[in-house]
Amino acid sequence: MQKLNTVYGKGIEQYPNSDALSARDIQNLDYDFGQRAWTNKSGWISYWSNPETSTASVYSIFHWQPRGKLDRTVFEFNAGDGTLTLGYLAPYEAAGYLPIEERRHIPSVQEVGTTYAPFGEMLIYANGYNAMRKWYGWAPQTTTVFGFPVRPSPPEIIPTEDGGFFGSKNGPADYDWDGFAGINENFTKIVVAPNSQMGLGDPAADSVNAYSYKVTFITDTQSESPMSPSSAIVSWTNGNTTAYDNNNSFADYPGRYCIQLTNIPTGPIGTIKRRLYRTKNLQGLTGTAEEQTYYFLDDIPNNVEVAYTDVIPDANLGSVGPSELDSGIIPSNIKFCATFGNRVVIGGGNSYPTRVFFSAPYKPEQFPVQNFIELGIRTGGAITGFVSYNNLLLVFRERGIDALVPTQDPNAPFYATPIFETMGTLASKTAQVVAGSGVLFVASDGIYQFTGNLAGGSQPALVKISSSISDIWDRVSVSSLAKACAVYDGLEQTYTLSVPVDGNSYNSLVLKYNILLGAWSTSTGIPMSCATISSEGSVLFGTNTEDIGGEAPTSVGVICDSNWSGYQIVDEAYEPKPKDSASWTSAWLDFGDPDSTKAIKSVSVECYSTGGGLLLEAGKDWEYTFPYSIPSEMKQADGNPQTQWDIGEWGSSTWENRRLSKVRFDIELPDVRFFRFRISNTEPAQVKIIGYSVYFEIAGEQMAWSSAFDYFGAPNTNQKVNPSKLPL
Repeated sequence: MQKLNTVYGKGIEQYPNSDALSARDIQNLDYDFGQRAWTNKSGWISYWSNPETSTASVYSIFHWQPRGKLDRTVFEFNAGDGTLTLGYLAPYEAAGYLPIEERRHIPSVQEVGTTYAPFGEMLIYANGYNAMRKWYGWAPQTTTVFGFPVRPSPPEIIPTEDGGFFGSKNGPADYDWDGFAGINENFTKIVVAPNSQMGLGDPAADSVNAYSYKVTFITDTQSESPMSPSSAIVSWTNGNTTAYDNNNSFADYPGRYCIQLTNIPTGPIGTIKRRLYRTKNLQGLTGTAEEQTYYFLDDIPNNVEVAYTDVIPDANLGSVGPSELDSGIIPSNIKFCATFGNRVVIGGGNSYPTRVFFSAPYKPEQFPVQNFIELGIRTGGAITGFVSYNNLLLVFRERGIDALVPTQDPNAPFYATPIFETMGTLASKTAQVVAGSGVLFVASDGIYQFTGNLAGGSQPALVKISSSISDIWDRVSVSSLAKACAVYDGLEQTYTLSVPVDGNSYNSLVLKYNILLGAWSTSTGIPMSCATISSEGSVLFGTNTEDIGGEAPTSVGVICDSNWSGYQIVDEAYEPKPKDSASWTSAWLDFGDPDSTKAIKSVSVECYSTGGGLLLEAGKDWEYTFPYSIPSEMKQADGNPQTQWDIGEWGSSTWENRRLSKVRFDIELPDVRFFRFRISNTEPAQVKIIGYSVYFEIAGEQMAWSSAFDYFGAPNTNQKVNPSKLPL
């Protein structure tokens, strides 16, 4: 006896001549490789046990685990005053979060919004409007400015009436002063004893002496700011008096002196010390103070003290200080940030839309002045995001993709090269690295897969993977693509993408691409405005409650195995909302013979029994609707019926294993050249559809559509399948 094999349903294919094993549409079903079935197991619930904890719209979300610390999920939500608040999820707090920073910019429809980049123990973030900032994840409201937006101001030296310099009786305790030779009566000048090795200047009579100072900030990332401008030059000429008395001017006494600095600037929060630099004696000064060489003087090991007494002679100064090129001011409106090669990479923004800046190695906040690459206008347009992949840093642009490629030259650690000059993205938050499959991202005309690198003669490749969902992509609101977002779910091996459709300026449809199957499906009822992956591998997403939050919004959701999809109001209270109906729609089938007229007799759906209702709808010859429908249940048609529990009693109710069943839908549909059908659930029960068989007649001869399909490489996986003549 011949066996009738079941046709295993493929993913969506919307070509005019689609594979007969494919689906014209799949809604709210994911493919489960463990059960070899299309199932609607996936739903979503609130991150908080009480979904009403927070109901504001979320504009960005990012999960991050600082080294050696608890993981954190940061998110930006609408504060209700025309700005965003950045906080981190804290389910034990009444508000559900703790604040990090307030009064942040709300992005427009054409703006990606805040981007995040972990570096070591800190999280860096930028949005092109607020100053770039960093956060260490250990306490609320402890975010600090990232980098150095301005140069420090110079230290000051308080002058005295006769043009000298300010001094103090109380010098540093670390030095042996060997006594004071004298202090003038106003205690404004100090001369060091002749036998001391400390002090500044040439002690000889009639000598001319001059000095200038600069200061830098050192942050908790060991990054050093640009040098301050030079201080005013302090100078004096020694006299030739051989003894000091109160009748002589202090400046008449030959010897070494000390200099008191004051109003030394303090750095931004995160500054752990200030570093002082000084010239050597500028005897016979030529040029300005800025043109002189400055040497390391000392560190002030805090960010508090504003005074310093300098008694260090020239011979004890350290090495030459950094040049003006060693550290620069960070641009004020940077939009995008990433980490690559032990450096922080930033770029984009109104001031430098096509320029990439990179920090010194292991000093993430220190950006040498010449550490940038100008990509140029060309055809690529402005930078729209970064993705680190395969020893490259991909630089996405509006209409192109460039790459930063590492070199062995410490003075030029990267070079930039164009990869594709006609294909870019406005939706950089859709660019996701997929293990073994490259980088997936959204362009204006579809979804692409980038693979390859530039090493060993390898060539990058770009493949469009959305051709099979062309009808769906035609609905996408291209002008609002900057709002699109995506994550790669490694547990389910699925690229989950949320896009605006049907003219909406907000994300309103979720597409899922199963990497192993190479198949698309769609999901409704998920108000995903932004998304991230938790440390457990779950998809966390921010909801767009302002536009599609529904009657019972909640700010942050979790995609999981659930019978629910969000919430609804019942008796003025939040209640779980049943998931939207799940459906699998076949391609138009001609059974290998488009010219013959068929009489469709029945469709058998192979599924796991769950007791829920199934509905089969059918259409013929390119009808737009499904005018024929037949209901049934997902249970065995013969044998002892399985118990279906609404409420079971603990200890006495018996739970039965699911059974593999074939649900037969008898349908008399004559005069058919092309046939299609849709299987959907009629109640919020779990659906597990394995495949289907179609029985029909041609000229009175009974036939069956019966061809096996194996997702793991059967010979006929992508071939047109001819019908088999089998007795019914």
